[in-house]
Amino acid sequence: MEAFSVVLPSFHRRHRCSIGSLLVQARFSAFLCLFCSVGAASFRPPSRGCRRSSSSRAMADPPHAAAEIIHSTSFLSPSSEPDGVPNGVIILNYPIRSYTDGPGGNPLLEALLNTCTPGLLLCADGGGGRLYAYDAPRRDAELPASVPDAIIGDLDSLSDDVRSYYEGRRTAHGGRCAVLRDRCQDSNDLTKALAEMGRRMAALCDGTGTVGRVSVYGAFGGRLDQMAAALNALHRWPGTGGPPASLRLFSDDCSAVLLRPGVTNVVRLHAPWEDGGSCGLLPLGGACSVVTTGLRWDLDGTVPLAFGGLVSSSNAVKENQSGYVDVIVETDAPLVWTVSLRETQFSGIHV
Repeated sequence: MEAFSVVLPSFHRRHRCSIGSLLVQARFSAFLCLFCSVGAASFRPPSRGCRRSSSSRAMADPPHAAAEIIHSTSFLSPSSEPDGVPNGVIILNYPIRSYTDGPGGNPLLEALLNTCTPGLLLCADGGGGRLYAYDAPRRDAELPASVPDAIIGDLDSLSDDVRSYYEGRRTAHGGRCAVLRDRCQDSNDLTKALAEMGRRMAALCDGTGTVGRVSVYGAFGGRLDQMAAALNALHRWPGTGGPPASLRLFSDDCSAVLLRPGVTNVVRLHAPWEDGGSCGLLPLGGACSVVTTGLRWDLDGTVPLAFGGLVSSSNAVKENQSGYVDVIVETDAPLVWTVSLRETQFSGIHV
């Protein structure tokens, strides 16, 4: 889960600067214009470390503590005792791959659905049609199929047949599926779905101090502009007055989460799902000075990460006898962490 605690920092160690990948793929150049409005001015500067250094020596300990945020996907493998964190799921309008020829053929989507809190399963417009198509084997076998709590968007991608099937249909927890049209063309369907999720999450978390989590399925693959919009959503969430909840983007290949400035970000890989042999740090919101430990090619803040310069792609997480070590990241501007998912989770017959 994404948790908050206070720790005393200790960075008395030497960091080696990553050579990363100096060649930025051409497809990511389009991100720059789409993210030009996402600056670091609205984010609190770091309380320690991460300043650009003129040498590669380790940074001195600051005189005070910093907040810590733990980023983990351990919720994908829930224990017998739920952690009590509200889990929201948004399904986007992207084909849902099935890896077996029977019901429930996508392990990642099934894991997300199994952890979803009642009332927090949303489809962004055509995502309703994707879920409907994915659940066809369940309906054919006369098994219970997933029913979203709401489908929201401008509804230009939702077919009449799918709408008539879901609208008013009873959900697994006894509610009714709502189809909500938002005609605003200044926001995309994911933004609309996140706004609705925010309202529902706030109602659950209000006054409890609980930090929820939101997972977006189908964020990567297909159109580049839609992938950029999903990454932009990471930078905008939760927005002014939004509920306290983490946001993570998923595809069957990888996941992504935003690392915030002004805190110590602890990335704790969940080995059953995540492959630490392929990860990256992407400065989509602008240049940032970054200090890390736990990576094969650690960063010491000497050279800023920036598109058109150094980007830490194709990095890897170090391992010890216990498995992957925690990756500690401090940054002075918002930074996207991405990691591959294990192919073994998706073994089977691709349909």
